[in-house]
Amino acid sequence: MAAPAALNEDRNRRLADLLHGCAQGRQAAFQALYGQVSPQLFAILLRILKRKDLAEEALQDALLSVWRNAASYSADKGAPMTWI
Repeated sequence: MAAPAALNEDRNRRLADLLHGCAQGRQAAFQALYGQVSPQLFAILLRILKRKDLAEEALQDALLSVWRNAASYSADKGAPMTWI
């Protein structure tokens, strides 16, 4: 079984690749990124906002911002989920 640090590194690499794909305008990369990060982001937003409708709207806004600004992500400055 892979060590947790190796799994985290692999996930970071995959998310960084998907962000790069988003920066290139590849919709398939965005769909994959959405599938990877939306459950975790939604859970965080729901905990903060306490209302499902507000959490859904905030998730949509956040991921739209990710799509629009993906080119500004730099792996040198932090992990993908931190940037997202």
